[in-house]
Amino acid sequence: MQIKEFFKNPLLTSIFGGSIFLGVVNFLVLFFFIRKLNNLIILHYNVYLGVDLVGYNKQILLMPLVGISFTIVNLILAIYFFNRKERMLSHILSLTALLSQLGISVAGASIIIVNYF
Repeated sequence: MQIKEFFKNPLLTSIFGGSIFLGVVNFLVLFFFIRKLNNLIILHYNVYLGVDLVGYNKQILLMPLVGISFTIVNLILAIYFFNRKERMLSHILSLTALLSQLGISVAGASIIIVNYF
């Protein structure tokens, strides 16, 4: 396996680096905000129905953990397909990892807004 070839590609390394950075920031921000919250918090809010999921404050950390694990799995698959000369699939995997982290950022921000304001 030629992992060095994969990491020489500046586009893939910057997208995966940004995705991992965003995942760590998501985890740290949510960890910082749940320390100040009570034991039960609102985990999901629907505009039409209102609050439809309440849980413990530690459950909010599952979102960034799933996002980081999704990014790591996509990184491993992207390296595998990059070595098999499927460069386009490697780029698609990197972009889906970044988009999933951005979605988790939006979901985490909305949970913080619902619980604090």
